[in-house]
Amino acid sequence: MARVKLTKRFIDGLEYSEKADIYQDELVNGFAVRTNKTNKSYMISKRINGKMIRKSIGDCSVMTLQDAREQAMSLISDLMQGKDPFNDDMKDVVVPTLGEAYEYYISHKPGLKQSTIATYNRQIPGKLAEWLDRSMNEIMQSNVTEKHLELTKLSPSQANATFRALNAVWNFSRLSFLDKSESPIIKPSPIEILTAKKLWNTVKPRTTYLSEDTMGNYVRVLLDFKSEDFHTMQPHSNNARDIMLLFLCTGIRASEGYSLRWDYIDLKHGTMTIHETKNGDTLHVPLGKVMCAMLAHRYQYRMDEPWLFPSRLKECDGNLTDISK
Repeated sequence: MARVKLTKRFIDGLEYSEKADIYQDELVNGFAVRTNKTNKSYMISKRINGKMIRKSIGDCSVMTLQDAREQAMSLISDLMQGKDPFNDDMKDVVVPTLGEAYEYYISHKPGLKQSTIATYNRQIPGKLAEWLDRSMNEIMQSNVTEKHLELTKLSPSQANATFRALNAVWNFSRLSFLDKSESPIIKPSPIEILTAKKLWNTVKPRTTYLSEDTMGNYVRVLLDFKSEDFHTMQPHSNNARDIMLLFLCTGIRASEGYSLRWDYIDLKHGTMTIHETKNGDTLHVPLGKVMCAMLAHRYQYRMDEPWLFPSRLKECDGNLTDISK
């Protein structure tokens, strides 16, 4: 039985033979190609626990080498753990589709913020829509590398974010969907190929900032700005100006500022409390005279509104979420 480095060119060059010839792969111990009179097929050919296992995986003319090698690794891993993936009993085990696994992940992670779920929805159901009805075990490393490259052409950072989100869903699901012996029925994450081949995109952080000599002009323009509804003295009047001043004077994140409520503010002692920080810790922030004056002015026309920066949309009773307009 020959032992060679299996490549597409090598397999295409193999001739059909009267007797079955087996070519063992150098890269994956137990993976092989078998030729006979009529076809060439991928197979498992390995002695495990003293027993010789020889099982066909798929036709070489239908299945790619990379997918066959990956499937062989998964099957050999199952066999080494004492499971028999070729046993009829395994037919009762249903591997979830990506869509099912994603719904399970969202519903069983109660700590996820709505903003995080919205981001995941854009990345997985949005960018990987054609995979949602596919069994998790049918998503191959080749699919991952091709899709990552496709998304990279549109946005390198979003390509990374999409597959990091998918990896989180995958690993959570693999630990959740088990057979009767509590072994995973979902194969190891194929997203690891991006790490193994160093295919993650290098995304440089932004380096733009306001220089010291322009900061004064920026603050003056900001203080002089009045929104189109400032004269109505509504709770949402001057949202953009005031929240930009808040960011400038406190350094809090946008998501933290948008969701501030009046019961988080202590004007008497000049402090505010951030309850939902990125690391989960509660943060107490001193406000200073400028912020206290600005917030005291907003407090006068809050009209029992619970949010510091309420949305100006009539159909929305929530907080401000974006100031780009």
